[in-house]
Amino acid sequence: MSSDCEIVVDLWTIYWNKTTTVNGTHPTDCCKYVGSDEQTSGISGVFCTSDGKVTKIEWAYMSLKGSIPPEIGNLKNLQEL
Repeated sequence: MSSDCEIVVDLWTIYWNKTTTVNGTHPTDCCKYVGSDEQTSGISGVFCTSDGKVTKIEWAYMSLKGSIPPEIGNLKNLQEL
């Protein structure tokens, strides 16, 4: 099973063809915000708990097109999209 971060990286790179240096190997690699702390790395607009559970994705202004992929349903802790 993929981690939340791996799912987000796949959404970002495969579905929306965006580039990132984040590979998702650590639970919080993709998180720009962990708890209330901003990290220097991560994917903009991704909020996580300290153990890497994605709770919020804020991509409204990222010029994304198309439908929301069903894989987003695998983010069990996602509360806000």
